[in-house]
Amino acid sequence: REQKTAFERLLPAGVPVSTRSRAKSSMLLDADRGCHRLTIECEAPIDIIALQSAMPLALLDPGATVPSESPPDPENASCFLATMRVQGTTNRVQVELMVHEGQYGSVNAFVITRTPPKVCHLVENHIRPLSLHRPLRPEDTPEAGGAPVSEIRMTGAFSVGQMHGWVAACFPGVPSKAPEGDTVRYNFESGLLGTRISAEYSRGEAVFRSGNLSALAVVKDAVAREVGRLGGKVDVKAPIIDEKCVLHTLRALHPRLESLLRLKDRVRYLDALAEIGAQEGGGAFLEEGLRETVQNADQIRAEHRDNEKRIAYMEQLLEQLFIDRFKFRGINVRHRVGEVRSLVKAYSWEALVTLFAAT
Repeated sequence: REQKTAFERLLPAGVPVSTRSRAKSSMLLDADRGCHRLTIECEAPIDIIALQSAMPLALLDPGATVPSESPPDPENASCFLATMRVQGTTNRVQVELMVHEGQYGSVNAFVITRTPPKVCHLVENHIRPLSLHRPLRPEDTPEAGGAPVSEIRMTGAFSVGQMHGWVAACFPGVPSKAPEGDTVRYNFESGLLGTRISAEYSRGEAVFRSGNLSALAVVKDAVAREVGRLGGKVDVKAPIIDEKCVLHTLRALHPRLESLLRLKDRVRYLDALAEIGAQEGGGAFLEEGLRETVQNADQIRAEHRDNEKRIAYMEQLLEQLFIDRFKFRGINVRHRVGEVRSLVKAYSWEALVTLFAAT
């Protein structure tokens, strides 16, 4: 009764009520687009949704909502905050979010219903450090087609169940209970790049192999964090690095980044081309590729809607790979990440390879 009285003092003009409505959500990987689809459903029509997270996120497709993003506030553990007003009457909203691998935590959705009494439901979705990876069949190889592979080996006084829990904390799709047997094996594939990583562990030893050095760095840091949180100790042996892994990952990144930058260039010239096309002759003198650009202007602009965010995301992937590539050699190159940004602005495959090959 005292708590009820105190609550009523806070809201003198309101009347506290309870509701039987429920809200639920799911967050699934869209491998083709390299992002996550967050679906929120409520028994009552949805009016407003506020998404908040201590992780940096990128809102791509807001679905049937009108979004408004607030500036990040890291001091108050809020690196992402977006308020979305739902258009029309619906009980289901789906949005697209892009999460940087290595980041982990929760995405909190505050769901306010449209019909009275207005209530706010809180639903949470947890993001793991390697959230863009999906489990493969046990018989799948760590890297397809004989691709180069690097290795991290960990030893310590841990059981299979303990290491399994740490692996489950890194990757989505891992069951909470360890399979039976002395040795456990899992293979995962990046939905964004197609690179793979394997985990093989038994009592006192775990080995992770991948052609993506950034994925190995995330595993190393995530396991160390989980072990430290539980007060344990794991020894990480000197990694076995195949330098060809860097070029392997760059080849996976290159087509996506090049496509995004090409789309950006096409949008840049759309207005000028449209003006030319509106002149006498309808731009018939333009070469075929430029005429197609003018004819498909609306589609190109629609595709470009979240293009800048995707370019920024790919740029950060390159920056992290650049840092990890040298970190495994004991070299700190964080002061040089500006070179990666400059390269993306004046992009070429040759310059990219040269930068990452430099010692």
